[in-house]
Amino acid sequence: MAVGSDKVKLRMRRNVPVSSGILTRNQPVSHSPRDASLARAGRSRFTRAARSRARVALYLAALLLMLAAACGGSGPSPQAESRFVVANLYSQNGEPVEAVAAYGEAIKAYPDYAEAFLARADTLVSLGRTREALVDYAMALDLDESLAKYVYVNRGAARSGAGDQVGAMRDLDRALEIDPADPAALVNRGLAHARSGEFAQALTDLDAALEISPNNSYGLATRGLIHALAGNTEESLNDYSSAVQMSPGASGPLYQRAVVYVQVGQPELALADLDRAVELDEFHALAFALRAVVHGELGDALAAELDAATAISLGISPGSLKGVAP
Repeated sequence: MAVGSDKVKLRMRRNVPVSSGILTRNQPVSHSPRDASLARAGRSRFTRAARSRARVALYLAALLLMLAAACGGSGPSPQAESRFVVANLYSQNGEPVEAVAAYGEAIKAYPDYAEAFLARADTLVSLGRTREALVDYAMALDLDESLAKYVYVNRGAARSGAGDQVGAMRDLDRALEIDPADPAALVNRGLAHARSGEFAQALTDLDAALEISPNNSYGLATRGLIHALAGNTEESLNDYSSAVQMSPGASGPLYQRAVVYVQVGQPELALADLDRAVELDEFHALAFALRAVVHGELGDALAAELDAATAISLGISPGSLKGVAP
């Protein structure tokens, strides 16, 4: 099997870096990858009890916000605040389509709601709707300059994921002018460098980010990817293994490590990682596709066909699974 084939080539899933490198007002750095499958509407990873607790907490917050707004002062109306809180609930529950609609209702109730524009932009990116997201990022920046760092980091990540590395570098450089020690900006700029084939610059940024935030599993996984692209297999596996250890509930690093295992001819290790990845994320199409290839290599034709069928049902092109697709 050719290493460069569509079956096993390293894939930078567009939504992973964007989402994982996103900045929020209350959580400057995300320490675990948020997989692209979270963008699938109507499915939540929350347990029923956890979801219920989240709803109670957020609706109580909405009530407090409405009471505060009723006491006077400028800013979003009570209706806008309540819709914003509900939108955040949808987003946290892995329901981005509903979140986008609720953010839109908040903006309709208060057209100058900068944070709602920013949050909706981030959610649109998770759905692959980058062009619409760029409009919202610009609105957020125009309405509230205090959001500049968050806009530049998240918009830069979005542009990089969409293939605009020049625009991404421009935004991320601006973010680092505001805060030179921001790990998310460094990680995303490193990824933009890697996508431009500038691996030395990419690793410099990732090393700096991890020096600032050594427990950033997304940064470790991203550096692992860059090492893999640069041909540094041992360093790549080390970084992926550290990321897996730090975020045992994340499927992304497991899938990425499995890709490297396949490339170095260790299908059994790859299969173990892929089994765990699809257990954690039943919508991880790439993991099912790669596991189909691995099953085929190991001589399990039936398992290969079953995984190939699942991958195709999740959106993988049958042409990329030649030899294993049913």
